[in-house]
Amino acid sequence: MQYLLDESSLLIPIRVLLFWVFAVAMHHKIRDFTLFVQQVADYRLLPSSLDRPAAITLILAELALLGLISILNAPRYGALLAATLLGLYAFAMLINLRPGRRAIDCGCGDKGQRQPIGWALVIRNFLLAASALVLASYSTASAINSFWVALLLVLSSVTLILLYTAMNQLLANQPHLETLLGNHD
Repeated sequence: MQYLLDESSLLIPIRVLLFWVFAVAMHHKIRDFTLFVQQVADYRLLPSSLDRPAAITLILAELALLGLISILNAPRYGALLAATLLGLYAFAMLINLRPGRRAIDCGCGDKGQRQPIGWALVIRNFLLAASALVLASYSTASAINSFWVALLLVLSSVTLILLYTAMNQLLANQPHLETLLGNHD
C-alpha cells in the first residue's frame, strides 16, 4: 500500500509549534500575572488603567487560539488569531525600538528568562506570523494514514520546538554575553 503525504499534512509541525509557543507563553503569563501586567505597562502603549484589562484580554485571546488550533478540522481561525497576536506583539516592539527603548522585557517568558526587545524578536514574531498565515491558508487537516508519516511529523514538530527554544535561549543570553564581552550600548 502506498501512502501519500499531502500539503496539509506537512503543516502539522507548524500547527504543533504554534500551539506549543502559545501554551508556554500563556503558562508564564498566568503563573506570574503581576509580572505580565507590568510587562504590558512597560510598553507604554495604553493608559495605565487599561494595562490589567489588556493583559487579561491577551491571555483570553491566547486561550482561544489554543482551543481553535486544536480542533482537528478547523485550525484556520486559530492560525489567523496567532498571526494577529504575533503581528501585534511585533508592532508593539517596533514602536518601542524606534525611540531606543530596548530595556523593555518582551513578555515572552518568566522572571528567569528575561528577554529585552530587539530586532531579532521582531523578526522571530514575523516569521512565526508568516508560518501561521501559511497554516491558515489550509482549511482542513488531513488524516495521517501511516506510522512512518506520523513519526516524521512528530520528529519535525519536536525539531521545530527545539530550534525555537534554542533561539529563545540565545536571545535571552545575549545581554549577558554583551556584558561579559564588555559591549555596552
